[in-house]
Amino acid sequence: MKKKVREIKIHLNNNEDVYNKFNNDILSLDLGTYIYEQYILLAEPADVKLKISSDEEMNNEYKIKLKNMIQNYFDTNLKELSRVHRVQSAKNILLSVIGICLVLIAHFLNFYNDFIISEVILVAGWVSLWEVFDNIMFKESKWQIKYNVFKRLCKSEFEFIDKK
Repeated sequence: MKKKVREIKIHLNNNEDVYNKFNNDILSLDLGTYIYEQYILLAEPADVKLKISSDEEMNNEYKIKLKNMIQNYFDTNLKELSRVHRVQSAKNILLSVIGICLVLIAHFLNFYNDFIISEVILVAGWVSLWEVFDNIMFKESKWQIKYNVFKRLCKSEFEFIDKK
């Protein structure tokens, strides 16, 4: 079965529009955001072809630099997302351990007829465990979708349309 490839059209009024205003080796945030938002607007996940045209002439060196800047931009976002995911996973493990410990402590305090303290600790334990459940069931899926978008954008094809 043939893979679907969706096109995102980019027209540059000026070849300088692609550069970050502080560093000419980094893609401008506006262009990166535009590409990301255009991908999100696609009806379904698909591979991407970026069709880039400009009012000015684009030489081969410029095309290669632009391609590398776009790929680096989304690769950097992918790495950042992975770091955040690792931290969130560590938090989930810690919250699980805390939640289980609190539930066990509440269970043992119940034997000493300290009802109010035991119930407060029990509720705190279940809240910790619920937070882990929430992170895994809901936030994890959002992370996975965003990760897949950045991964597809890193691997996107490029087509440069020369000025006529």
